[in-house]
Formats: sequence, C-alpha cells, structure tokens
Amino acid sequence: MLKTLVFFTCFLFFTSLSNAQDSITKPESENESEIIVLDEIPIYPGCERKRSNKKLKKCMSDKISKFITKNYNLDVFKSLDLPASDYTVYIIFKLDKEGEIIEAKARGPHPKLEKEAVRVINGLPKMTPGKIKGKPVIIPYSIPVYLSNR
Repeated sequence: MLKTLVFFTCFLFFTSLSNAQDSITKPESENESEIIVLDEIPIYPGCERKRSNKKLKKCMSDKISKFITKNYNLDVFKSLDLPASDYTVYIIFKLDKEGEIIEAKARGPHPKLEKEAVRVINGLPKMTPGKIKGKPVIIPYSIPVYLSNR
C-alpha cells in the first residue's frame, strides 16, 4: 500500500528561520553582506488582522502550506514509481513589488515533481508586498516540500 505524506515549511531565503520575513541579506561585495530589515513584512490574503510580525509570519506559513497541500497533485508523485523513500523538492521564488510570484524554480528527484511544484507556487494568490522605508521590495523565499512513499 502506498502511503504519501506531504509536509511544507516556509522561510525567507538567505536568512535564518528566526528572522524569516524580517530581513533580507543584500550582498555588497563578494566578502561581505548587509542585513536589510523590513519595515512591513509580506501579508498573505486572510492574515491582515494579525498584529504582530510573529503572528503574520505564522499565518502566512500556514496559509501557504495549506495552499500547497490542497493544490499539489500527488498523482504525479505516485505515477513515478520511485523507490520507497523520503524525497524533497526545493522550491525558490520571489514575491515581487506588486505581491505577485515571480521566478519560481524547483529542484527535486524528478523533473515532473519540479514542474508540479512550480505550477502550484505560481498559483499562489496575490499578496501584500513587504516594504522597506514605505517602498515595496522584492523578497526571495525557499520552501522544501517533503514527500514520502513509505
């Protein structure tokens, strides 16, 4: 019997989990980086009433996880007949200045899994963009998608 578990975790690309969505690492040269702090973090639709950044981040992470779980076609994974194991598809994308998903890419154990991950991420709803000094900024994200057929 094939059991499939899909688990998703969101965090800001280039920062630690504790600083997710609060800062962006901006390379100034090959040897040094500058941390830029967001004045306003991105907001997923339905999370607007959350008041603290911690609650906004959790809401966004939960909503993205639910979206991916609902929309990821697990039949793609099941149809590949991969050996019984745990697999990870890594997705990177950016939230642009208008709150749209751009430059979605994925790396995983099979091109069909990568294509499905990009399709799902590109379907995320428009969000309120993050801001620095009142101006919208592009924010990179990374999401590992864990799949298991054990």
